[in-house]
Amino acid sequence: MIVWDGQLETGIAAVDADHKRMIDFINLIEKANKANLDRLANRELLGHLLFVIHKHFTREEDIMRASSYHNINQHIDAHKVLIDTMNMMVADYEKRGAIIYILDYIAGYFKIHFKEHDNILAEFLKPNPLSKSAKGLGFSEGRFGNAPYQSVTQRPTVPSHRSR
Repeated sequence: MIVWDGQLETGIAAVDADHKRMIDFINLIEKANKANLDRLANRELLGHLLFVIHKHFTREEDIMRASSYHNINQHIDAHKVLIDTMNMMVADYEKRGAIIYILDYIAGYFKIHFKEHDNILAEFLKPNPLSKSAKGLGFSEGRFGNAPYQSVTQRPTVPSHRSR
């Protein structure tokens, strides 16, 4: 289980809300695994998590482009590593059905990624006013949006993979 704490907070409201949502999904998948949900239910939860991660990475990459972030390539490369690894692990899950190592990988990745990439991005953004293009994306001055946090257990917002 990942517990949200101040060390994971970036101060960017929309990014922090995404992080909390991802942590909720990771913890929900862990609970589902302990409850011995069937493979299809776990696969659907993994699909939701991948969707949330992709949406979050798109948001971060838009923020980085809009603010002319100097470490954008390294940050995007870190995103690609997670997506590629997750796709490989999910394919392996389809064959073997072992989900715990996926959860361990994701939990470790996010703890490191938050500290080594997202917090550095947040520090970069503090003294830098937004460009016109960032304002055009709907990000507010200083906080990059006010997306409220919604727990996935309270109000799921990710569509089922069957409806795509």
